Amino acid sequence: MEEISVDAPPFDGNRERELVVVAYALYVVGFFGMLAPSILALGLNYWRRNRSGSCYGSHHRWMIRTFWWGLLWAAASLLLLFALVSYVALIVVSVWWVYRVIRGVLALVDEQSMPPSSLQVTSQSP
Repeated sequence: MEEISVDAPPFDGNRERELVVVAYALYVVGFFGMLAPSILALGLNYWRRNRSGSCYGSHHRWMIRTFWWGLLWAAASLLLLFALVSYVALIVVSVWWVYRVIRGVLALVDEQSMPPSSLQVTSQSP
């Protein structure tokens, strides 16, 4: 009788890298006013964040935080729409978003992990 293996498929670093590149590209397209590509990238990030190796998983978590914090600050800026401060806040959020995407892409090119969130609980012993 033939045995059936239930092991996960081997980690394919090239495929994971391609998925991270696709997610970054979707975020870049989404930055120009089309939210749908960013939402697709967010779904991809949530799907792959714990299935990727530590380097690529850190990029997925980085993009998830970028999406939610960017959405939060953009919504806060829009609440101040009637004040001139909102334009400054939207510019600041836009610059911050571009910085995070560029920083992530540069780290990906160098095969570096992204830093964890300061809010993220890690189980490292002292």
